[in-house]
Amino acid sequence: MQRSLSEFSSVVARHITKASLVYEHTPFSDMYPQRRGLLLEDIGREMDANETIAPIKKHKRSRASYDWLRKRDNIRVECKSAQLSWNKSGWVVHFKNIKVCEFDVLVLCLYTPTSLEYFECKVSELTTLYSQGRLMPSGQCLVLRAGKCHWTAAAAAICRQLATIGTQTGCVKLL
Repeated sequence: MQRSLSEFSSVVARHITKASLVYEHTPFSDMYPQRRGLLLEDIGREMDANETIAPIKKHKRSRASYDWLRKRDNIRVECKSAQLSWNKSGWVVHFKNIKVCEFDVLVLCLYTPTSLEYFECKVSELTTLYSQGRLMPSGQCLVLRAGKCHWTAAAAAICRQLATIGTQTGCVKLL
């Protein structure tokens, strides 16, 4: 028996979040998170004012211990991106799998519905990281919260928090 999706509107409504509504029709929103992360990494590398090269340790980019090397001073750069998300306590950004011993500089990219905000942080200044626990030994996390407000105010609050641990190196307007 064929049924209409409208019959399941209450089920569908339970799975629609504030974030999914805010990101609707936003560039890159329909990409898998891993693919979007690689794209945002490539944009970050293009924005780097230094001459860079791909990691030389391993062949596959996803398995390298850092994302690019600054040729002039041999600085290993890792780029992590996170999307502004909504949970029961409000807006949050969650940067995951940060392996601080494998790079010198961390570039954090905040993906908002209207822009990409890039911040550069030195490893020595990253004091707000926490462990992901025994089940996820793949690095540490950085969580930034903005509370229950409009998403634009949340994005601005998160950017202010990022500015306290790093320097803004670029902004790409999406709309």
